[in-house]
Amino acid sequence: MKRCIQITEDFERSMNQKLSFSDKMEIYGHKILCKKCNRYMKDSRTLENLINQHAKQEFSISKKFSQEEKDRMKNKLGSA
Repeated sequence: MKRCIQITEDFERSMNQKLSFSDKMEIYGHKILCKKCNRYMKDSRTLENLINQHAKQEFSISKKFSQEEKDRMKNKLGSA
């Protein structure tokens, strides 16, 4: 049986890529037996959801820059 650190690493990896069936079953079984890992996984999912919601809100707002702001940005980029 895998240790907690290995399970949490596998869990984090599962949020970005597809895991094998056996890896999924190991995570599931460990989560049932280990309260700390179960809590970690719940918190991690919550955090991931909050980050995604924030990113959606942040990128959905279309900010319009004044001509003065545009000129200031051009000057900064030109001097960089």
